[in-house]
Amino acid sequence: MTYNFPGLPDLQLKGGKFVTLLGAEVIESPLNYNISHSLAFSFSIPFTHTGLLMSYAFAPQFKATLGVVNGWDNVIDSNDGKTVTGSLAFAPADQFSFALNGLYGAEQPSRGDSKRGIIDVVATIKPVDNLTLSLNYDYGNETDLGPPALNGVLSKGNTTEAWQAFSGVVAYDLPDVLAVPIGFAVRGEYFDDSNGTRLPGATFGRDQNTWEVTSTFKVVLAEGLMARAEYRYDKAKDPVFLRNVGGVQKDQQTLAAELSYVF
Repeated sequence: MTYNFPGLPDLQLKGGKFVTLLGAEVIESPLNYNISHSLAFSFSIPFTHTGLLMSYAFAPQFKATLGVVNGWDNVIDSNDGKTVTGSLAFAPADQFSFALNGLYGAEQPSRGDSKRGIIDVVATIKPVDNLTLSLNYDYGNETDLGPPALNGVLSKGNTTEAWQAFSGVVAYDLPDVLAVPIGFAVRGEYFDDSNGTRLPGATFGRDQNTWEVTSTFKVVLAEGLMARAEYRYDKAKDPVFLRNVGGVQKDQQTLAAELSYVF
């Protein structure tokens, strides 16, 4: 639900369930440069929140947002603490935009003492026509963590988990080369999970660093109709990817295809 204040067109209040302010990607794949999501989007930040957001546009180029939510990816809060989220977005020109986003609050079930915080930086640069550079950096940490209990929930302890993720995308459109517009996007990223609590398959207390490179080719068949093909290579410090013959290995190659219609 969104409410616009009478006489204050630049002030807006939003309540309910909404997507996070963080990240360079969105949940809907066709709206991203690549078919697959980045490690940063999948494991560094939340997807949605439930709560209240208030935003104010100080100028067409500058917008600030502040809110209180129940936590990461939940409707009902799992502890006695709330999470504060905010964003400062700056777009001085069509060729450049910058956003500084953040979250801070208790996220462990039934434990308000453990606090999780994250700073998320997103920059988009368009130096020439049809070329886009998208950069995303995350730094997060969470306090008072211990090894996983029998139910998988992290117990109380003295460990402070920290993680970092950097993702960069180069996208280029070729609207006039063929009879239909085509384009490609290449993404590279690195995820540093220093205590092994964010990435799947990681061991608590052990460094798990992972990087990946993704190349995506697209063809715009008609207005709103797009076909894409993608190759992705992931490499982890420890074996975490499933093998076809059983067991795990350190790297993984994937192919993907997508046909989407956006209206």
